[in-house]
Amino acid sequence: DDQGPILAIAEYRIDPDRTAAFLAVMHDVGLERRRDGAYAWHMFKDPDEEGKMIETYLVHSVLELKYRQTRLTRADQIIEDGVSQFLTAPVTIRYLVGHKHEPRSRRRHPVFRARPRSPA
Repeated sequence: DDQGPILAIAEYRIDPDRTAAFLAVMHDVGLERRRDGAYAWHMFKDPDEEGKMIETYLVHSVLELKYRQTRLTRADQIIEDGVSQFLTAPVTIRYLVGHKHEPRSRRRHPVFRARPRSPA
């Protein structure tokens, strides 16, 4: 549960003619996600596949992600349900766990000293 950070990646397939309306709804979704602890929230358009939109955001830990999923309010659900009117395929969501870095030792870097020149 203390693993993290968690990168959430959601892939949406939408009607390209409705992109502006979709992004307006996703703006509200982004506000809701950030209010619930997500950070670095972004939307991306895939330039190679028309109608493919990618949402990404970070959450500090698996525990926080689980907590977020259990505290979903009715208002949050209404906002997220608003996205479904734009979908042409089911949403695909993936969660990636960040690599845990080992604490660095406090060892000082060696000091490089110039060698005395030998007489020529």
